[in-house]
Amino acid sequence: MRRGTAQKYENGRIAVGKYVSSFVGYFPADNPKYVCLVVVDEPVGGTYGSTVAAPLCKKIFEGIINVKNL
Repeated sequence: MRRGTAQKYENGRIAVGKYVSSFVGYFPADNPKYVCLVVVDEPVGGTYGSTVAAPLCKKIFEGIINVKNL
């Protein structure tokens, strides 16, 4: 699993308070069959990939588990 937070640039300068948050995960851990990438452009309420994007990836994996009856 990888997470990330990047500052955005506008007109060649760091844009204050603007970020791109991301998270990529795979499932199941011992023999991956699914991968999930979530990218949030200019998130509201947080900036870190682990708090903004990772919960969305978790919901996606939970949906796969339910649909596939895993």
